[in-house]
Formats: sequence, C-alpha cells, structure tokens
Amino acid sequence: MSQRIYLIRSLLYALYFVVAIIVFDSYTIFDVEINIYSYYFLVFALAFLCQFLSIRFFVKRLKHGEEVAFFVTSLVLLISTLFVGKSIQGLFLVAFAMFFAPPILPALFLILQKVFYAHQTNNEIKNENAQILPNETQNALDIQEEVNDLEKRFVLENENGKVLIDLDITRIICFEASDNYAVTYYLNQNDDLKKSMERVSLKKIESILDDLNTSSFERIHKSYIINKIFVNELKGKAQAYKIKMEKLNILIPVSRSYDINIIKKLID
Repeated sequence: MSQRIYLIRSLLYALYFVVAIIVFDSYTIFDVEINIYSYYFLVFALAFLCQFLSIRFFVKRLKHGEEVAFFVTSLVLLISTLFVGKSIQGLFLVAFAMFFAPPILPALFLILQKVFYAHQTNNEIKNENAQILPNETQNALDIQEEVNDLEKRFVLENENGKVLIDLDITRIICFEASDNYAVTYYLNQNDDLKKSMERVSLKKIESILDDLNTSSFERIHKSYIINKIFVNELKGKAQAYKIKMEKLNILIPVSRSYDINIIKKLID
C-alpha cells in the first residue's frame, strides 16, 4: 500500500470517527472540560495520527493488519477521552461501547471485500486452469505420441522386397522429392546428418507413414514432408513462409494451401 493510500484512508477514518461520536453525543456523556469544537478537533487529530501509524505498522506484519489498526485507534481514543473527562467512574462500559462500535463497520467492510476478492480470484484461477487444461492435455498426448514413435521404424522396400531404408522415425528429419526420386534426410547413431536417395514417390512415403499411425510428419509442400519434432524456426511472411529444420542448411518452402498455424503452435 502506498503512502498516499495510507493518508487518504486515515483521513477518511478520522472523519468517520468524528461523525460517529457526534451521533453518540459523547461530548455530553463524558462532560469533557474543553469546548465542543476543540474536543472534535482533538478526536480527529488523534484518530488520524493513530490510524496512520497503526496502518503502517500492522499492515506489513499481520494478515488482517488494516482491521487491527481500526481497533487500536479506537482503543487509544477511548483512553484519551477518559483522561480529558471530569470523571471516569461508571463511564467505562459506555465508552467501550461507543468507541468500539465505529471500527466494526469499516473492519467488516474490509473483511467482506477481501472475501469477495478471494472468491473472485479463485474463479479466475479456475477459468485459467480450464483454459490451460486442454493445452496440457494436448502436450501430454504429444509426449505420449513421441514415446510411441520411438518404437516405430520407417521401412521402405523395392518391388522385389529388398529393404532400401530401415530407420527409426524419430531420426528422420524430412523427405524431399527430386524428379522421380525421394531424398531422405536423417540422423545416424552419432547424430550426424545423412541422406539417402531412392526411386520412390512422396505419395508412397505418405502411405507408409499413414500405416505407422504417426502424427509427427506433415506434407507442407508438394516436394517436402517434414518431421515436426525437428522444426526450428519459421521464416518469411504470409504466402512465402519457409521453415528452418535442425541440422539442415536449407530452408524448406511452405505451400500456400498449408495451414501454417500448425507450425506456429510448435514454435510458440
């Protein structure tokens, strides 16, 4: 709480306290020895000073420091008023009721305000969690998908059944079409970049990937299929996006018909 707020709250409470003792007519009850205006001024000054010091002291030390400050101010004013009266005999209970009644209203207001804000904050947190939960669920699904992919292998055979490529799909970076051939960029066991060129179409490669039931690969261009886990950076602007893949020195173009938001979500 800032110094300005301390001052404003203390002034408002001092004015509130003077109004309260006017309503209770404490000047008559206590038969004080000073004139009525001096009495009201004394109450206002004491209330302001005590409230200002109490708030500064208790707010930083207690959870409900503002509420405590109201009652401390009331207690100081009670004792002060008893001392300026001609007699305190038989008046303590009256004074107790009169000087402890005023702080109840603002203290109650503060407590209800804090309860309201706490309830509102809890609702906001719940709403945020409700919005975050789908993303967390999707992240969990993505992680599970990657774990499952560790057990899958991309196997390409020729017409005679000879194995041309047998790779862990988590090590394949992308496939590139080159005339009647397809170039496979992948990492070997030492994480070095390698490539293999085979006489096969990207359509055939897509069919093999579909059979593997993996969502890691995307056909982003007529000549490229990429593995999303290797996406490093998105360059360019709308209608001319290009993707930077890990380990590759080339930029891979993105077709205008491809939903670029899929890649943006990966980068974000």
